[in-house]
Amino acid sequence: MTQPASLRILLVDDHKALRSLLRGFLESHPAMTVAGEAGDPVEAVQQAEELRPDVVVVDMHLPTAAGRYDVNAGIEAVRDIAARCPESGILVTTGLEQGVEKLSVALAAGALGFVTKYAEPDVMLAAIEGVARGELWVIVPREFADDMRRAIGRTSPSADALTPREREILDCFCKGMADGQIARRLSISPHTVANYFTGIQAKLGASDRVSLLRKAQERGWCD
Repeated sequence: MTQPASLRILLVDDHKALRSLLRGFLESHPAMTVAGEAGDPVEAVQQAEELRPDVVVVDMHLPTAAGRYDVNAGIEAVRDIAARCPESGILVTTGLEQGVEKLSVALAAGALGFVTKYAEPDVMLAAIEGVARGELWVIVPREFADDMRRAIGRTSPSADALTPREREILDCFCKGMADGQIARRLSISPHTVANYFTGIQAKLGASDRVSLLRKAQERGWCD
């Protein structure tokens, strides 16, 4: 029997020791392979474009070109990878000291998952597998749940939050096209279309496709 292909993962973290530990943990599972590593935003985007991994695990707190640490550097890396490698799912990791105020920003930038670095190993594995399937995974400690809800609530749905490609997909969806038809129209795979829909739903606060259509119609985005 042919063995299923393992998930190819790109690790992005400026701490080499942490990358090494995570690599060892992930590669102890036959269903996962670490395809590459990166320590800064520029290298992360380059590696993602070259390797085209199934999942990119990105530390939100990365060094800028000037060597300063900035949460926005991680967000920009997410945004660039999502734009250039839409077939790759992005899982953002963060330390508890940063809170969850950047959750909605990370999702709007194109991430499909958001977990703390202190998540249980099985939770991290489940999040990676879920993101690879195009699912939205947000895992934070219970004591931060209220902060998370407020962070999401402060971000109102806007068409401006969507990339040009996401607008194309939403327009096709509004015209009643199925994933396969959208994939053929835009010359991308159905899996990539599904990933785009997950990101669009996260940005617009839609729980499913029905909710997405209703929100798009209410805002006049569907002709």
